[in-house]
Parts: sequence; C-alpha cells; structure tokens
Amino acid sequence: MGRPLAFDRQTAIGEARRVFFEKGYEGASIEDLTAALGISRASLYNTFGDKRGLLLEAVEAACAEGETMRGKAIERRCRTKMIVRDFFRSLSGPETDGCFLLTLGAELADSDEEVKRRVGESLDKTRRMFVELLKREGPAPHVEKKAAQLVGVMVALLTLARVHPDRKMLEAIAEQGTAILD
Repeated sequence: MGRPLAFDRQTAIGEARRVFFEKGYEGASIEDLTAALGISRASLYNTFGDKRGLLLEAVEAACAEGETMRGKAIERRCRTKMIVRDFFRSLSGPETDGCFLLTLGAELADSDEEVKRRVGESLDKTRRMFVELLKREGPAPHVEKKAAQLVGVMVALLTLARVHPDRKMLEAIAEQGTAILD
C-alpha cells in the first residue's frame, strides 16, 4: 500500500479545473498544474497517472456538479417556468464566467472521444431534466423540441458568459429563453 496523499485530492482537482478552464487542456503545462496544485510532478503522476488522467477526474467532478444542479432543479416544487427562469439566471449572473465542460468539450471534441462523450452525456441529462420539468405541467405539445431549445439557451448563456460577458445581454437571453415555455 502506498503512502497517504500529502494533499487533498478534491482541492487539487478543483485547482486543475481552474487551470484547464483558464488555459485550455493543450495550453496547461505540467508545470502550470503542479504549481497550481502545490504538488510535485511525481505526485501528479503517481496520483492521476498523467495530465489526461487529471483532466478526466476534473471532467468527472464537473459532471457531478452538474448532477447536483439538475437534482436541485428537479426537487423544486413550483411552476416549471420559475425553475427554468431561476436556472437560467444562475447561469447569467456575475459569478458565472462560463462552463468548464463546454470549454474543454469544444477544445477537445475532435481529439478526445472520452471527453466528447462525457460532455454529450451531461448535455443529454440536462435535456432530460427539462423534459421532466415540462411534463410536470401536464400534456404539452413539442416537449422534446422545447427541451432541446432550452439546452440551446443554456449553451448560449454559458458560452457568452465566457467570451462576451455582457451581463445585460445575458440577462435578456435568460429572460427570453423562458419564453420557449409560453
């Protein structure tokens, strides 16, 4: 049995997410990662296998965070429009600067099938969340189509939060996005 870790694995993964988000996977060097994580190169390799192993754990952590967000939305017992509005507002607020999964997914879509698959699964789970929320309101036409449109609004919000963080524009998109439910 190996020595216990001298650092907190979850904190390290969180720091790796920040570095990958800021620099991209290709732009993040091992030196960038070890400096941010406060660990040696050997510790990184012994713990995560390699840079990609660390990336996959960061992707998994982001997916788990998405599960938590979706779970909280599903647990709410109020009108679907209010839940979706609040969900979109949370994505367009000043504390949002984009999405780790979408940023890395866009960068690696052509070169890393595993990351592409996980990002796609996360988006599909979000679509299914919207379907479930829409069905709560009773029979409605075009539930699948509306859910797909809501995912599109979410992707737009998160992408624009990263590349053009104009809060007034993001708030307007979030508000207009709920009109899909009318």
